[in-house]
Amino acid sequence: MEKKDIVSFSLQELYKNAKVLQASFRDGCLVSTYHNINKSDTARSGIPLFQYPCRVDAVTVVICEKGQVKFTSNLKQYILRENTLYINASNSIVKVDEIEDSVVHLIAFDESFLRDVHIDLKSILPQFIHLLDNPCMTILPEELDDIRQIFATIEREMENLSGKVYQKEILRGYTSVAIYKLCAIFERVLRMRSENVVAPTKNRGEEYFKEFLWHLQQHYCQERSLGFYASLLHITPKYLTTIIKQVSGRSAAEWIDECVILEAKNLLKYSSMSIQQIAYYLNFPNQSFFGTYFKRRTGMSPIEYKQS
Repeated sequence: MEKKDIVSFSLQELYKNAKVLQASFRDGCLVSTYHNINKSDTARSGIPLFQYPCRVDAVTVVICEKGQVKFTSNLKQYILRENTLYINASNSIVKVDEIEDSVVHLIAFDESFLRDVHIDLKSILPQFIHLLDNPCMTILPEELDDIRQIFATIEREMENLSGKVYQKEILRGYTSVAIYKLCAIFERVLRMRSENVVAPTKNRGEEYFKEFLWHLQQHYCQERSLGFYASLLHITPKYLTTIIKQVSGRSAAEWIDECVILEAKNLLKYSSMSIQQIAYYLNFPNQSFFGTYFKRRTGMSPIEYKQS
């Protein structure tokens, strides 16, 4: 496979470069339904998003109504088939491998939109976190009908909002409904995966866990120390380790390592950066230190992984 640097898009840039796919976009929200889409359609879009690894700065929900979509997200391979939903975290590295005569519904929100929309992020974030380990789920036919209708309404309103009084409020109202409908699906799925649901008595721990993951996503390329993240949460490193382990089953250090190693693997596999450049990008003092860190956690040296 040809080596291609990872391409990063904001949601607005994605919309401007993929108009052949007829998405609707406004104020940090993109929504669309793609009918009978195939790999040749994505190639005609003229952007590397669908053929090479890329990041999109948005939380994205994709629902496959018909056909099949094969793709890779953060080095894990997924297949979306009929009535399957997938939720993708912001800035994940995604590559679409194959699309076969598919009908796909998509909605994506960037961070600025989610800050302004009228939803209780604190109440839904724990759902989102628990779904990240297994982000594909089967949805019911009535759930698909609901989502299809609200997506169509949002698309229609986006096209007709210009010049209307309260246009932003109207859009945010409809998208709030869409988000809560999706959250209802997530809640049902999580109940079915009951062994993975965190007990209600850990609400305070969930708050720390949520804040820790948010800070980790912002800083993991530069900071790997427990003390740094503990100071942001105004707790001790020991308490941070204890509470994160209780809530998630993994220590804070394991979460930090996972983010750093995943980023390193993506860069080694998909970018043209040298190992030394990757080491400096991830704030290691030198290539040797990075190599030791990587091998201790993966069992392979960076060059072995790069060539695998």
